[in-house]
Amino acid sequence: MQGDRRLRRDLTWRVVGGSTLVLDVRTSQYLSVSGSGIVIWGMLAEGTTRDQIVARLLDEFEVDSNTAAMHVDKFIDDLSQRGLLA
Repeated sequence: MQGDRRLRRDLTWRVVGGSTLVLDVRTSQYLSVSGSGIVIWGMLAEGTTRDQIVARLLDEFEVDSNTAAMHVDKFIDDLSQRGLLA
């Protein structure tokens, strides 16, 4: 992943139960985010850097730094491919 990314401002989302439900108003498509993705999503919404997100995953989940970084990068790459990042 190159640089730090932010979510598009025109996305709408709500936390429902154990998931974050996202509506892409441009495409009218929904995305459901759960597990560590909820933490990553929330931190991206706040403009947090990749390294800060990785550090938070290390604090909240039983993973090593390589695994946490891989999950963050994969999640961000997926959002980028879906066009959800600014």
